Amino acid sequence: MIYPSNTDYLFAVQNPSSAFLSEDLKKCTVESRVNKQPLSWNGSFAIIYHLINCYEEFAVKCFTKNVEDIKKRYIALDKLFNNNVIDFLVKTEYKNKGIRVNKKDYEIIKMDWVKGKTLDRFILENIDNNYVIKKLMDNFINVIKQMENLGIAHGDLQHGNILVTENCEIKLVDYDAMFIPEKYSSEHLRTKEIGHPNYQHPKRIDISSYDEKIDRFSAILIYMTLYSIYIYNRNSEQNKSVNKNLPVSKTQTPHVNNRQTNKNERYKYSKILTLTGTILGLIAFGIISNSTQIGNNNNIGAISIVMFFLFVIFSGLIGFIVDSSVAYPYNKFNKQKKKTSNTGSVNKQFPKHIWYKYNNKENLLFTKTDFLNPGNSNLFRELISYNDLLNPLKNFSEICQIEINKIPTLEEFIKSFNTNEIKIEIQNNCITEFNPSL
Repeated sequence: MIYPSNTDYLFAVQNPSSAFLSEDLKKCTVESRVNKQPLSWNGSFAIIYHLINCYEEFAVKCFTKNVEDIKKRYIALDKLFNNNVIDFLVKTEYKNKGIRVNKKDYEIIKMDWVKGKTLDRFILENIDNNYVIKKLMDNFINVIKQMENLGIAHGDLQHGNILVTENCEIKLVDYDAMFIPEKYSSEHLRTKEIGHPNYQHPKRIDISSYDEKIDRFSAILIYMTLYSIYIYNRNSEQNKSVNKNLPVSKTQTPHVNNRQTNKNERYKYSKILTLTGTILGLIAFGIISNSTQIGNNNNIGAISIVMFFLFVIFSGLIGFIVDSSVAYPYNKFNKQKKKTSNTGSVNKQFPKHIWYKYNNKENLLFTKTDFLNPGNSNLFRELISYNDLLNPLKNFSEICQIEINKIPTLEEFIKSFNTNEIKIEIQNNCITEFNPSL
């Protein structure tokens, strides 16, 4: 079956009343850009539009390619929803004849619209807020635990398919690769998707691994990202608190104090010189005035007044020169500091957050390269400097090497943190125990 192109759908959805076949969608308007072109989210084989009416909002997925067992999968999802209370999934509805394009009818998936942000965007906006990170981490653990209990797996658990609401509630979207137990389906459903490469186990190279365990590595990876950010933030705050309370030595006087000292020195010298000039002017004025009375020279009075003002002006000029000479070193230092700050070589005490160093918009922190060779991973090397991450990283590096069917659940992985603290080093492709006696 040949499906419409993105352009075909673009023209069709501009008039929902004629494009959609269900009454609730006919009454909607499509969210559009400033130029009135419908806003869309494109995937590898589908395109999603946001439709709005007076009371409801929907996400409508229109397919551009054939998806294996799409109808059977969403019928099974309906049974899953009808038999369970699931708050982390979005209610979906498969419509065999949902949209009319070029006089032909095609299936669509209608979903409730979720007002949330993708996981990576939510983390970025709360990157320094450990209260929110911890709450998000706990909610994520709860979602994964529910999925394990239901025997389901998302199939492509990654930042783009995880939406987070304002109060940290998690909603999973895009169920085209979801594993659903056979009790909700008439047959064993398959998929051609493997998932985002930055979230899949190195040994998941084909679709042969497809069961309720396929999300376990992705879940551990996402949890490790959140946990690493949480520990990093906590240590950063502790370092800031320690440095803030450290006593300041004479050689470590803060710049603000240096500035105040320089300012006081300038005022001191200026006042002394101005006062000296005034006194000298008065003395000269008195001497010349006495000479005027003795010599009865009418021009001497005028000369004395001029000399008085000359002394005052001279002392003020000297004060200005001293003021500038004291201020110059500080101004020069301040300019140099600003210039250095722009080059990014300053503030070594509080380095750039690990998120900005390792997130490339196609991951959270870890990438496929880190999984393949943890021993040569810069991210692993940086994170092991935190004591609370020693055991988790060791266990995670081992998981990267084992067979897929041996990957533990997220709950089991977290329990492994409680083992005795060990020292580690990086060797070859994994993190191993370190024996200090060797």
